[in-house]
Amino acid sequence: MENHNHEPGGNKQMSQNTTLYTTEEGGEKKNENQEKLPLLGDEPKKKNSGGRVFIGIIIIVLVLVAIARNRNGDKNNEIVLDTNMKNDEETTLPALENKEDLLRANLITNFSNTVAEGKPTNTFDKKLAIKGKIKSGFLYIKTNVNGKPVESPDTTYLNLTSRVEPGKYEAFGGHLNPSQSLSESEENTATELLFNLKDVVSREYYSDKENRKTDWIEVLNNYEDQRLIGFISSLGNGTIEEASIYYECAEESNCNVSLK
Repeated sequence: MENHNHEPGGNKQMSQNTTLYTTEEGGEKKNENQEKLPLLGDEPKKKNSGGRVFIGIIIIVLVLVAIARNRNGDKNNEIVLDTNMKNDEETTLPALENKEDLLRANLITNFSNTVAEGKPTNTFDKKLAIKGKIKSGFLYIKTNVNGKPVESPDTTYLNLTSRVEPGKYEAFGGHLNPSQSLSESEENTATELLFNLKDVVSREYYSDKENRKTDWIEVLNNYEDQRLIGFISSLGNGTIEEASIYYECAEESNCNVSLK
């Protein structure tokens, strides 16, 4: 096998009809003891009271319009916020504990190796069979070194290779970067990591300083002859307790991921 330099190391519009009730002068003679309530602060029997009433009505209408616009603006902001929250919920992958809600393809279980003279003493090579189209999903791994959580500089190496065109193969993966995991859980005896299948971050070679991002969903959906190669990069006794792909099928696609 090729040497990969595996050194450990989430409108309400208010309308209000305001009616002013007035009594026309003339007609029946009013009771002299009956009080006439002033309208909008006008003085009784003042000839220009109608003008003040009209101005008062205009002020009330302007105030009501301003209140309605303000409330409409607040409501619109609430709608935008709710929409953004909904989009976030729809695009967020399930948390680590919810992975069982999706379909699962187990890639390897209880695989062990160490590294000697810069090379892994053992590797696994699995052929994948893909049916239909995958919509979303993630890569889950649970590993340990000497029965304890994996710590730097030790890494987990998983490389997805595929034939991108006749006679041409490419590799999409490498030494996985734990800092890019969507979720991380460290038990007393192992480390669990979760990677978005659309954004698997890794280093092709251990000595590489820059990470590369690859879309495994695109590879699985569009290319052929997929193979998964992997091991633990550590001088200790490393074990991949589980490496699985949890996924969701595209609409109207009866998809399936399995081993050949």
